[in-house]
Amino acid sequence: MTTQKPLPPLQPLAPLEDDKETFGTPEVMDEADAASLFQMNENTKAIAAVVAMNAPEKHPDFDGESCIDCGETIPEQRLKLGKIRCVDCQTALEKRAKLFARTNAS
Repeated sequence: MTTQKPLPPLQPLAPLEDDKETFGTPEVMDEADAASLFQMNENTKAIAAVVAMNAPEKHPDFDGESCIDCGETIPEQRLKLGKIRCVDCQTALEKRAKLFARTNAS
């Protein structure tokens, strides 16, 4: 039978100034506080990534109405979302990005 090494203890992250009221200082944080702080930081990063992904796109060749890849007119709903490609070109771009394992398809 093999024995497993015990996991190292969690090292608390340094709390942000706003977090000190909620979690206290690192000296008084327990493992649950450290885990909560870690999860809160990860959630904040994930939300920021989604917001950045859905931000309006910009491109120097974009004229405000035509797809930058094929030149077709972009539907009004996509223009309101700040998109610079038609649905077909965006789909093709996302498929290529997935094929080549790129995380940012814009």
